[in-house]
Amino acid sequence: MAEKIKKRKGETRPWADLHEDLLRTIIQKLCLYDRVHSILVCKEWQAKILTIQPLTSSRLPWWMFQYNWRKSFQNNSQKLTLDGMLFNPDSRKLYPVKKDNWKSKDMSLVFQARPCASEQGWLLFFKGLRKNGTSFFFYNPFSNDFMLLPSLSSCTGYVRAAFSRIPTSPDCVVFIAYHVNQELHIGTYTFGEKNWRTQVVAQAGDIVKSIVYSSEKGEVYCVFWGGKLAKFDVVSRCWSLVKERSLYHLASNKQILIEYKGQLLLFSIHDIQLGYIYRFDWSLMDWIALDSLGGGAIFIDFSQSLSIAVEEASGWEDNIVFKTYGNSRYYYSSYSLKTRQSCDLSEYYGYEPKQGTYCGTTWIQPQMQGKLKN
Repeated sequence: MAEKIKKRKGETRPWADLHEDLLRTIIQKLCLYDRVHSILVCKEWQAKILTIQPLTSSRLPWWMFQYNWRKSFQNNSQKLTLDGMLFNPDSRKLYPVKKDNWKSKDMSLVFQARPCASEQGWLLFFKGLRKNGTSFFFYNPFSNDFMLLPSLSSCTGYVRAAFSRIPTSPDCVVFIAYHVNQELHIGTYTFGEKNWRTQVVAQAGDIVKSIVYSSEKGEVYCVFWGGKLAKFDVVSRCWSLVKERSLYHLASNKQILIEYKGQLLLFSIHDIQLGYIYRFDWSLMDWIALDSLGGGAIFIDFSQSLSIAVEEASGWEDNIVFKTYGNSRYYYSSYSLKTRQSCDLSEYYGYEPKQGTYCGTTWIQPQMQGKLKN
């Protein structure tokens, strides 16, 4: 008996020798969250798991990365090309994004632009111009649709943005918050109009960290450091303070405002590991700590002040997935409201293209009406 026990101790772990077909059958039935943790069971599984596609698609956002608006010259004429990739974390597939033959007059407006809002497959981009303020445009990489908005001369750089509906809707309105010297400006644009409508709403105030639009109330909400909250009524165009600063412990540079199931949420992360999330209680007119998302998940990009909420996120319930920057690298993590701990997602969302071609990444909701080719 002692010899048999001794022999078993010297044997390799049976999990490492699990047949590939059996491993595939198991992994295909797991949600992405469980697939991430399954890698920890056995190091030998890691390369195999990353190639196994799930049986069903989830509603998790994709990454659009390596977007690079670049100019080229062919036959004595300029051409603008968008080079990029869409990354599906479920299937681990990459889809090329390439848009050619932009109109020459639009080239300087979109070259090296950055995203500032994302909704239902659409991205809103902006770019600061040297002499003419800031340009804005919508782009959908799933359908390759492009919509150019008027430039805004008074806006010169720092932008926080939201839009009410996808830009193909007749009642789509774009909202931006930006600073000129020490003044806070709110700008709105409705499709069909020639220019933006802008107004100064605050003097010598704090820098706005994030904005969201509430379709239920017809108001734009702006959050500042420490949970200070203000609102802008779209119809009356009136600005008012809702809540003074009270959450002094929050990190000043990593706060984001989210509309989730009709509620205003505020999330802040500290040192990758420590997270805080609150909902605004209108009866108490105060931020209240939140411990559940009711089965949903939220995906955040702090570098762009951009977020996407998924109300039904099987396997990701009560998780906040975020990308942030620290210690000279980007981090891709999931923060659980149940365990109050972070999980590293770099193996799934941390895909990095070759050096020299990388411009950035952003969340985007998959829109499967468009056709994508490998």
